[in-house]
Amino acid sequence: MFMSKLWKLAVLVLVSITLVACDLSNFQIGDDDEDESATSSTGYFRFVNLVPASPDIELIMDENAFAQIGFAESSALTELSTGSYDLEFNQILPNTEYARFTDDDEITIKKQYIHSYILYGEDPFSPEVLTIQTDVDDLYDDEYDDGQARIQFFQASSELANVDIYLVDEGGNLLNKSVTSSLSYMGESEELDVDQGTYKIIVTESDTSSIVIAADNISLEAASSYIYSVVSYSVAGSNTLRYAVVECDEDEARLITNDAQPAYLRVNNAIANTEAIDIYFDDGSGKQLLFTHLDFGDLSAEAEITISDVDDGDSMTFYMYDFGADIDTDSALAVESFEITTDSQITIIAAGDSDEDLTLNDQVNDLSIIATHGKLIFTHAIDNEDSESLDIVVVADGANPSNYEAVVTLTYLGSEEYQIEQGDYDIYIYGESSGDLLLEYSLSNVEEGDVVNLTATESAYGGAPYDMQRVFY
Repeated sequence: MFMSKLWKLAVLVLVSITLVACDLSNFQIGDDDEDESATSSTGYFRFVNLVPASPDIELIMDENAFAQIGFAESSALTELSTGSYDLEFNQILPNTEYARFTDDDEITIKKQYIHSYILYGEDPFSPEVLTIQTDVDDLYDDEYDDGQARIQFFQASSELANVDIYLVDEGGNLLNKSVTSSLSYMGESEELDVDQGTYKIIVTESDTSSIVIAADNISLEAASSYIYSVVSYSVAGSNTLRYAVVECDEDEARLITNDAQPAYLRVNNAIANTEAIDIYFDDGSGKQLLFTHLDFGDLSAEAEITISDVDDGDSMTFYMYDFGADIDTDSALAVESFEITTDSQITIIAAGDSDEDLTLNDQVNDLSIIATHGKLIFTHAIDNEDSESLDIVVVADGANPSNYEAVVTLTYLGSEEYQIEQGDYDIYIYGESSGDLLLEYSLSNVEEGDVVNLTATESAYGGAPYDMQRVFY
């Protein structure tokens, strides 16, 4: 099977191309086998990437670039002449102009069908492939006025095996509800026409009331087609799988927030001149100890925070104390309130100068693992440079940084991800406006699948004024 040789996925970037944007007839490969007069007939095509541990995948159609997308993304629905098309796939790696390899397949476009070509599966080196064909002959008819949308479901998570899927009214629950579709891994549902409106999707383990996904605010428009895929993926430093629904509409795909999952939170102590810290939080029911004895350079374990308001999130207040402080009598070193939402991955950065002002700042991080390369998550926590943005240059071990541009620019307490191939690297940090070299750091043994947290701070040991915290998740 062709797809036993394919690969990875990662991001949805729709590429405007001559072959699609300009003259779709360029894609026609002869007449439709079923209709000798089909040269003027058209169908529809989209490319969907549901391989969680894959990098971006580029699709080449009839030797022309069509789209480059990542996990939980798709190309826009594109109208093509009926006929057969050759498909090739490039695996896009960071710092690499070309893919590791290309494999090929073929697809036949039929009149008035949507052909959703989906890569999926847990193994980015051997993903599965499925083409879901949706009949839209009546749906796209100018006289169609039934006020209904057409939906299908697809089970792309091997971790869940068999699931029951419910489509209920917005804000609804499972009380007295019938299963809309039961699917095993790799299973797709039949087409289902439902009234336009706003709905909720609930996914349970088969024949149970154990909810693994609850996705509200599913808006369906009349005379439109949708595919909802169940997916799961791993994140660095966590034993808890993340579950979600990916919605494909006629423009794009999106990963829908899973209200059944809590928020996931860590704290990074980036305060060089203080003792260890304790972190408390208050969700309205009083202070609760979240993490204790976080030394400088520590990144805490993951804490799961239950959210009561799944629509808007909960306002929570976080308190930072010296380690072992009496919270009833001692003053907090810093206090900040944040809106914490379901299914979010938050890192709270404790930074500043303990002799002046300390700060708690929250950052949303993508800690999903990509099997072909590593991720570096940079954070600017140098209090002495709080008004100076940092330019971060990453080069292969021993290379001259003068020959390279910054890969990331960060404001104070900002964080950003950079993807990188395995290997040894030198990292140079400059003041963006001053151009001064503030910090040089060597990072060794980055492996495929690694997620590395790198936080620039003041030094705790004297000597050079600045240092780099490093945590491999």
